[in-house]
Amino acid sequence: MQQQRWWSIAVVGTAAVLASVLVLGAPVPWRLNLGLAAIGVFIASWFALGTRVASGSRGAVVVSAVTVLFAGTVTLADPNLAIVQCIAFPLVWTRLEKVSQSIAASGAIAVLCALSLAITTGSLLQAFVIEALSLAFAIALGIWISGIANQSHARQRLIDELRATQHQVAVLSQDA
Repeated sequence: MQQQRWWSIAVVGTAAVLASVLVLGAPVPWRLNLGLAAIGVFIASWFALGTRVASGSRGAVVVSAVTVLFAGTVTLADPNLAIVQCIAFPLVWTRLEKVSQSIAASGAIAVLCALSLAITTGSLLQAFVIEALSLAFAIALGIWISGIANQSHARQRLIDELRATQHQVAVLSQDA
């Protein structure tokens, strides 16, 4: 529950920053509308589904898909909003249970953001270099942190087994 609260704060905070950058940047009306609509859909989907589904569930896959589309859409609205990746990559890594799914979702974020950057800036090469680096770091950090989380879960299981065994020994000692 505590983790969900922090994610909700991060989602709302990121949305506020993105909306501010978008509005202050005064893009053409269709880009402003596109960006604000994407931000609205993302926030609505987060509070309708993201806060209620368990990692690895079907709902978590939907939240991840919305996150992927959101990242590409806001980057298309304004290339400065490519900063959305600072929340998009970690969000899909924490929602999806399999590393392969997280890598695929990260790849989709990078491709959509690259295409959006290429369209808005006119530089295909620059967009793909930026996103290749973003993807490489997202995958490296995701795999590293996933390994740490797996070790933590394994250690917690061992601690739980040790406590159960200590409890059994205490009960047997009292009986003896």
